Amino acid sequence: MNRMAPKVHLVSLGCPKNSIDSEILLCTLLREGYEPTPDPQEADLIFVNTCAFIEKAREEAVETILEMASWKELGRCKGLIVVGCLAQRYGEELLDLMPEVDLFLGTGEIPKVRHHLENLQKTRRYCQLSSLRYILEEEPGSRRLVSGPTAYVRIAEGCSNRCSYCALPAIRGPLRSRPLNSIVREVRDLVERGVREVILVAQDTTSYGKDRSGTSELPQLLSELDRIEGLHWLRVMYAHPRGLDERVLEALARTQKLCPYLDVPIQHASRKILQRMNRGIGPDDIRLRISMLREAIPGIHLRSTVIVGFPGETEEDFEELLNFLDEVRFEWLGGFVYSMEEGTEAALMPHKVPKRLAQKRLSTVMARQKAITQRALKRWVGKELEVLVEGVKRTSFSGRTSFQAPGIDGVVRVKGTITPEHTFARVLITGVRGYDLEGSLMPLSSFSSSGL
Repeated sequence: MNRMAPKVHLVSLGCPKNSIDSEILLCTLLREGYEPTPDPQEADLIFVNTCAFIEKAREEAVETILEMASWKELGRCKGLIVVGCLAQRYGEELLDLMPEVDLFLGTGEIPKVRHHLENLQKTRRYCQLSSLRYILEEEPGSRRLVSGPTAYVRIAEGCSNRCSYCALPAIRGPLRSRPLNSIVREVRDLVERGVREVILVAQDTTSYGKDRSGTSELPQLLSELDRIEGLHWLRVMYAHPRGLDERVLEALARTQKLCPYLDVPIQHASRKILQRMNRGIGPDDIRLRISMLREAIPGIHLRSTVIVGFPGETEEDFEELLNFLDEVRFEWLGGFVYSMEEGTEAALMPHKVPKRLAQKRLSTVMARQKAITQRALKRWVGKELEVLVEGVKRTSFSGRTSFQAPGIDGVVRVKGTITPEHTFARVLITGVRGYDLEGSLMPLSSFSSSGL
């Protein structure tokens, strides 16, 4: 690469769906002759891809932007560009609030970044929002910069569920499903580039295709992806429990490459709170679908998320949630305190729960869940598991099993042995530490990078 190429530093915040946007952005910049650098002090341009889903994410975005702005004073940075959800949600308000930033670009402006950078050289700082009908992966020339054996694949953009607490439809727009053939082509391309684990994401993966046909097309997609040679693990995230009908369950059960794992965000278990959330499903139906899942896929590991402190949540509602979690016993669980989002139906609801009480409830949920998760993990002690090696040190390595999603479900830690990164290895599980497993490498049992 040309040593005089301008350098760009990219900070990516938020969920895996945001990280896909960042990969597309970085690949676009590379095509334009920029060279990535991990050091903002060396960067000619700094991009911050933001999340604005909840208050905590917005606070992180603002702190990061201000931190990166300091390099315009201390480093060689000539331009600070903020892209993504924060820009799309607040638009031109940010021009006055953040004079340090040179350019604000909405969620769909990434393919036009060359045009915007050229404009920036000719005009004053500005903000450009996006039409909420784009699908980045379908834009001409879009390609992702991926490294390593795992890649997220977005199968749809936006959401039409209209949960009462969620501002995402206003930021990302209504559901737009990608063409099935386009997704299959992308996965094949990723596998050819060395990816062995593909994780399907969307705001609601079970809604894939409903904007076209009125019914979920996830079964057809899984069937096509299952045929791709070289793909070793296929994982599905963000499956709305309402969408787990018999067709979808049967498809999940017959997909050979599917990890024995599913992310099913329930958000709550009180009938009243679920109705106020506009989730479109009650606790009995959630319970039934979880039972059907475990019957269809024996040994499946389930992850879920819950929100505590939603407006109107009483002690009785909270007890219903705790009892449900004790009964259903998700292997993995994430918890959040309700975040009031302007423009949502829930923001206008009475009977707000004090933040201190909501935080106490969250602590109670997570303490109980830790015990549930550790009991689930202990059943693997003394057994051999296939592990995807991700981090290799001088005398140890870490990786994940098929029932551990990256970044959220803990890892397997193996001491005293060395094995190549991004390969599959056979590990004897010897213990549990927190949310992680500990193990030892089985001799003559490591897998090749193809997973064979």
